[in-house]
Amino acid sequence: MAKSKREAAKDTRIYAEKERLAELFANLPVDRLKLADKLIDRAAFMLATLEEYESLVNRDGGIVEMRQGTYVIDREHPAAKAYNAMIKNYQLVIKQLVELLPDKEAAEITEELREFIDGAR
Repeated sequence: MAKSKREAAKDTRIYAEKERLAELFANLPVDRLKLADKLIDRAAFMLATLEEYESLVNRDGGIVEMRQGTYVIDREHPAAKAYNAMIKNYQLVIKQLVELLPDKEAAEITEELREFIDGAR
């Protein structure tokens, strides 16, 4: 089955993030690199998904109306709730990746990641 444009775009973002992270962690010893590969996969997927959630919340707002029978209530956007849960897991995965690095490289990568995150805001 063919992928939708949205799915293809997400796959492209995941691939680009995997490449970016793989480059940052390319100098790991082989045993650590095998562990890092799976963490990089998860981090890339989570970042692309977080971007989708952000887009939904930016489009609809953090509070959305929900029909309950004959009346309407305001509630937190479901994507905001999912975003808040996933961002914590994303941060943990990134922390695990950074902990695989030697101390000097960890400091450099942490700064590079911080700049990247700040630039995305």
